[in-house]
Amino acid sequence: MKKIHLLPLLAFLGGCVSSVQDEPITSEQYDPDKVSERATALGLRPVDYLHNVNNERLTFYQAFDANWDDPTISPIFETEEEAIQYAKRNNMSRFRGGHSYIVREVNYRYEVRQVNDAVNDVLHTSLLLKDSEEYINQYSTNHADLLIYDLKTGNVVGTNTP
Repeated sequence: MKKIHLLPLLAFLGGCVSSVQDEPITSEQYDPDKVSERATALGLRPVDYLHNVNNERLTFYQAFDANWDDPTISPIFETEEEAIQYAKRNNMSRFRGGHSYIVREVNYRYEVRQVNDAVNDVLHTSLLLKDSEEYINQYSTNHADLLIYDLKTGNVVGTNTP
């Protein structure tokens, strides 16, 4: 019986970290303007966007180094081959403090991080910049120093700090 009571507690303790994933689109949900907007935001043709969403393939490949908190060190790529080549080119695990990359699939492009002298934590991930901007607008009164990182370019593309 105690295990059942822990599930709501664990769900509550999940905190602010969240992720947005597009769901398959049915014919009743099809809105050509919304599809076009989301496809453009991702740099895809609408037909490619629909194909990817309905086949649950809106993913990127990340060359990920768990030893570093800096999002510019773990970029994402459109293809697995690009990520593998980057990881091979930049792996330096034989040196102390060197990079040790693995390639993994991720379903997001943007990270919202709280970055200051005390913390560098991921609070939210999303596929679209607009979703990350909405997160910042919603939680800017609760968190200071929020930055949106584009993992594809490595650039900061939004912030709630003046």
